[in-house]
Amino acid sequence: MPTDLSEDKRIERETALRERFRKFWMGSVADAFKDDLEQLRKVRDTSSSTLNRLANALFWMLGT
Repeated sequence: MPTDLSEDKRIERETALRERFRKFWMGSVADAFKDDLEQLRKVRDTSSSTLNRLANALFWMLGT
């Protein structure tokens, strides 16, 4: 990155790049797992514990 950019501009560009990557990544995951996501959408058990397990599994898969 050029050194003449102010810190605010650098942060702004980095934030924009992260957002673009996030949109790309989420779109890629949704495309790659569209059949699985459709099956999950059809599941009737949407209790709190089930949703928590799903969220934890997704976070684990994404490495966050």
